[in-house]
Amino acid sequence: MYRLANYSGGLYDTLYSKTNYSGSTYYGTGTALDNTVSSVKNMDPDTLLHFYQHSGYTGALNAIPPGDHINQVSLSLDNAASSHCFGSNSACPN
Repeated sequence: MYRLANYSGGLYDTLYSKTNYSGSTYYGTGTALDNTVSSVKNMDPDTLLHFYQHSGYTGALNAIPPGDHINQVSLSLDNAASSHCFGSNSACPN
């Protein structure tokens, strides 16, 4: 996940679902992750990545297919995500 379009402005990379972005920041910055994601790369080769507007995987926003990337996320997701869940996670409400 990146703070700005064109995969720039700070990076947050994880292999795990995250039920709440509160307190998380982009690596090497003090910029909060919550409600600030603008571009996304799903580097997992076989797992759908779901984004949610609220913590606890609620308020579905968008899903990124395996291996896909979105340079500038749709307005529904831009600066709105507060949690994400990989489809392989049994706790994911997809």
